[in-house]
Amino acid sequence: MIIYICIAFSMGLAIASIISHISKDAGVHINGLFVTTIMGLSIVVATGYGVRYLTQGTARAIPQVAVMDDSKIPPAQEQPREVGYYADYKVTAYCPCSKCCGKYADGVTASGHKIMPGDAFVAAPKSLKFGTMVVVPGYNNNQPVPVLDRGGAIKEGRLDLFFDDAEGKTGHQRALEWGVKYLIVKVGSH
Repeated sequence: MIIYICIAFSMGLAIASIISHISKDAGVHINGLFVTTIMGLSIVVATGYGVRYLTQGTARAIPQVAVMDDSKIPPAQEQPREVGYYADYKVTAYCPCSKCCGKYADGVTASGHKIMPGDAFVAAPKSLKFGTMVVVPGYNNNQPVPVLDRGGAIKEGRLDLFFDDAEGKTGHQRALEWGVKYLIVKVGSH
């Protein structure tokens, strides 16, 4: 700010001397010097902000990157997530019946796992690779279970628990009893 005032004062002095030469006045009047200093400060500030605005806009428009031959650019790879983290999930449930799985009710999961009695696993979004272990509170005695399935409705932030016939109930009944829960799930090595 001090630099602006010094520049404005210098500009004001220059403008005042030009005005005094034009008006054939002898010397510079203090009122004229004050007015021209304010005008000079306004000009300097407006110019400074204008230059700043213009240079910011052009800096964003022209990125400073080297262009490489496309054949030398490696394909993007998904970075693995941190192991052993906790995340919030909407947790639903399903069974191997046709009501839950539709045309995929063939007893084989998306990972190729053939469903066996007593299985416990989850369907998860693609961000969790097959075989990733998760601990879902209240499922499988809070023991880790693998990701072995996918599902059309299973997007980020959602898990679907597998329930089979047990405890004198069908898997479908057990899945309905689970309902929908919002839980903090541990994902990763256990």
